[in-house]
Amino acid sequence: MVEMMIIMALIGILSVSIGWQVTRQLSRARDSERKDDLAKIKLAFEDYYNDNESYPPDDTILTNCGGAQLMPYLPVIPCDPSTHDPYLYEPDLATGGYRVYAILENPAEKSVTDLNCGGSLGCNVPGFPAYNYGVAVGVPVRM
Repeated sequence: MVEMMIIMALIGILSVSIGWQVTRQLSRARDSERKDDLAKIKLAFEDYYNDNESYPPDDTILTNCGGAQLMPYLPVIPCDPSTHDPYLYEPDLATGGYRVYAILENPAEKSVTDLNCGGSLGCNVPGFPAYNYGVAVGVPVRM
């Protein structure tokens, strides 16, 4: 009986360990997808700017997440892989630049600390403290 309990305990410990590792790897994969999405959006915005001498309207991502609003620059506007919500797009009218933000699941990610977007304020986006990663043109990522 004791031997069975030891075996069951070992199986339980191994299951928890494997489950934790799988969850961690899936989180990293979603964060990688978010960073890739923002890089694609940035490239599409630059192509759009080259053709139109302005960046897309401020509701482009918000109202068209998953849509084809940016054709031919971006076939489908990407959404957050976990929540399926749009990324936050903030044009900066003063400089003509913009910022696009995402929420990475791992706040200790190197890119978050490199952008100085860690901690309780994230990237210091007013009203949106959870955004801890972004790309920007013409302005710094952190407000």
